Amino acid sequence: MVSKMSRRKKVMSQLLKILEKRNIIKNVSDMLTEKLGIKDKKEVDTLLHNLTTLDQNFNRKNWNTFKSHVRKIILKTLIIEGVKSLENIDKPEEDIVYAKKNGEVNSGAFGKVLMETKYKGKDTVVKQIKSTQKIDIVLEAIINIFVCAVFRNTEKLQQYISSPDVLTMGMAKSKASVLIVQEKVQNTIPFYNLEARDLKEALSRLCSGLSILQLTYNFAHRDFHGNNVLYNSREKRAYIIDFGNSCFSVPQTDGSIQTVDNRLWNQFKQPYQKKCVNKSIDICTLILALVDNDENYKNKAYEMEQPWIYELARDICKKYYNAFETTNFNAEDKQRFRSMDVNVRNAFNGIYAWGEPIFHPWYCFVLGKIEIDVTPEFVKTYIESAFTANKRRKMNALQLKF
Repeated sequence: MVSKMSRRKKVMSQLLKILEKRNIIKNVSDMLTEKLGIKDKKEVDTLLHNLTTLDQNFNRKNWNTFKSHVRKIILKTLIIEGVKSLENIDKPEEDIVYAKKNGEVNSGAFGKVLMETKYKGKDTVVKQIKSTQKIDIVLEAIINIFVCAVFRNTEKLQQYISSPDVLTMGMAKSKASVLIVQEKVQNTIPFYNLEARDLKEALSRLCSGLSILQLTYNFAHRDFHGNNVLYNSREKRAYIIDFGNSCFSVPQTDGSIQTVDNRLWNQFKQPYQKKCVNKSIDICTLILALVDNDENYKNKAYEMEQPWIYELARDICKKYYNAFETTNFNAEDKQRFRSMDVNVRNAFNGIYAWGEPIFHPWYCFVLGKIEIDVTPEFVKTYIESAFTANKRRKMNALQLKF
């Protein structure tokens, strides 16, 4: 009979051991103890065991075991102290986050994001999420930590993509919310707000990084719109944020690290969602989001400036329409698609509906079973071709003029 310790070592030999072996993370247990704000290190070891068991086999039993353990974990208490100004605040307290009074705050479905905060003297962003979402926010933090470590400690990736790291997390003093404290990324612009001249470069750099990432890891962001991807033109580097819907693993395992989101998918009724191996879904979502962004869609000048992205978006939709006709969807898939179709038609008066030349990126949430050949590598090549063709057109126009 195989001992419990042997089974545990076998499980641990996958994702976490690979991260350590590649010098991505020197000691996973120590890193998570520090960054997750968990008081008892033994709890972290149990968390890692349950996490890697889930990564080995993403089934309902393993998910419930993981979920039950996270509910019991005691996080440290974090105090948010309001201040008039963040200047000259460099106090190193472990348990205090300073937030600027009347500072910028972004609201979401499950909580809010404080954009002007400081922790241990560093500029930070604080996600304040309802405590009922504790499991989701802990998983988001773990994926963020792992992916950030991969970005920063993989030489080929560093020049193309990165993400803000998690510094710490904990429970608010009121116990009503969980706080995750992250680095604040400076000098970046959301992809939605990039000028035409910068968008091609930003997408090309992003696609270069994603192509490298997908060769070694299984990763899907699954909420890849233009506010979740930022670009620093000085560094020529894309930054990915908000890993709440993300999925992460390595090809050597049969499961993954991700949450179960019954609003969008159910891994137990949709087995293909257990692994994040779809290489087209994220980049297709982003391209459609850039075109279907309300301001851009109504702005015909935007299409004239960047016809290539509209052509690409139409091509993506054609490929999805063709694949949709030949894909065998189960009852769960069909029901989720019908619900999303109703939501889109109601929200946008049919402008972005299924069947239109360009459909809304929300549909991508329920098209995870379909993988088309529009991968990051494809998009990078497409952009380079579009840039070359545009340059040739301008040169021909100049020759005709003179």
